[in-house]
Amino acid sequence: MAERIAAIWSAALGVPYDGLDDNFFDAGGTSVTLLTVRARLERLTGHEVPLSMIFAHPTVRTMAAALSHLESPADHPMGAEE
Repeated sequence: MAERIAAIWSAALGVPYDGLDDNFFDAGGTSVTLLTVRARLERLTGHEVPLSMIFAHPTVRTMAAALSHLESPADHPMGAEE
């Protein structure tokens, strides 16, 4: 998961991003790149990812840990009604 998140952040930032503990915003993340990252994380996980989650978990390591706590997409796909 961490490798996929790093690839998403690298693509959004337009620079190599391989530090598990490098802060997304310190690396150049902006409100525009934040929206791009959120959309890609949602596609990756199949779940909605609140912007607050990215602010609270601004490193690859902390984001991977936070996303690992989400249910698998098969258990609760994004947009599915309960």
